Amino acid sequence: MSSPPQPAARRRVELARDLRDIATVAVGAVRARKLRTAMMALGPMLGVAAIVGVLGLSGSANRSVLDALRALGSDLVVVDAADEGSGSSPGLPPEAVDRVLAVPDVRSVTALAPLPGGVTATRLDAQRPLTQAVQPFVADASLLSALGAEVEFGRPPGGAAEGVTLAMAGASAANRLGLVAGEVRSILVGGHPVALVGKLRALTLLPSLDDAIFLSGDPAGGPSPAPTLLLVRTAEGRSPAVASALTDAITWGVGAPPVVRMPAGLVEARAQVDDTFRGVLVAMGTLALGIGGLGIANVMTISVLQRSSEIGVRRALGHRRGTIAAQLLAESSFVGLLGGTSGVLVGTIVVAAAAQARGWPVSIEGDVALGSLAVSMAVAAVAGIYPAARAARLEPLSALRLG
Repeated sequence: MSSPPQPAARRRVELARDLRDIATVAVGAVRARKLRTAMMALGPMLGVAAIVGVLGLSGSANRSVLDALRALGSDLVVVDAADEGSGSSPGLPPEAVDRVLAVPDVRSVTALAPLPGGVTATRLDAQRPLTQAVQPFVADASLLSALGAEVEFGRPPGGAAEGVTLAMAGASAANRLGLVAGEVRSILVGGHPVALVGKLRALTLLPSLDDAIFLSGDPAGGPSPAPTLLLVRTAEGRSPAVASALTDAITWGVGAPPVVRMPAGLVEARAQVDDTFRGVLVAMGTLALGIGGLGIANVMTISVLQRSSEIGVRRALGHRRGTIAAQLLAESSFVGLLGGTSGVLVGTIVVAAAAQARGWPVSIEGDVALGSLAVSMAVAAVAGIYPAARAARLEPLSALRLG
């Protein structure tokens, strides 16, 4: 004969049976009232979708910029002579490149010098003449490596061909001038012929240069003008120290100081701004979750009144108050699970579609999705506490009378 089960084993068996019964009844109640369940799950779904979508889009955008920064390198410092207050561009001292190269930890310097008076480029096309305002720069062969730029089509300029200076156009300038792959576009810069032989891809971190063309020399044959923009490459990790020393090194304390900036610093500043907007939008998503929780509480409370006869029968059959309360909590938690899962799915689809449209990598952190799902279930469970407590307090005869 088998020995009777021990008290501890019996309690475990009873607990497993109770949990199975609670889950079965809760899932059955949710499935039996599909429309009500869908309406309750709508609030958590919208809240979770908002949180996942906002954080996913922000993460995708930042990852795109950080990928570009990694390709460009964190050792770039940009020196700009433009006076932002007056809008003028007086140029840097002629000795600026040599002075920068004398600064410790500077590895290379690429100078960009605008051509005086050369602010327009005219496309020579007998059928459709067109004049577009672009900025021509004289730049040396190290420009592409300094920018971390990629050639979309054509080739980098180098020297001249039969007396015509060669040039490469930024992404926006090439589009405005009608440059297409496989074509050499003839333009005039300062009244002198220039041949566009290639197009650069868009520059994520220095977009102002997308509307420029880069010449291998002055088409007029004169001396190179004073540079207004320096791209300084530093030793790894030394860009902040170099940036702080460049102003005095370039001007020697004479004249207006140039603007010194680091693309990595700009990315960090952008990230801080993004954090502010993310916080606001996440707060709105959290508010939607809270409103959804109130909706769950209201509908579940009404449901307790509508199901009072069912609750009375179960109490009369011996179901404990705790079992009744646990069933209602399980129902509300299951609604939160459905709403949270739907919200994660909707938010992921939105992020993937938007990222694909903008050419960003899709970035959705698993912690964000799981955390949002957990918060949705927690909000729904909290919302079910009052209806569950009210159902547990119903006496069998009172519940049957109300039913």
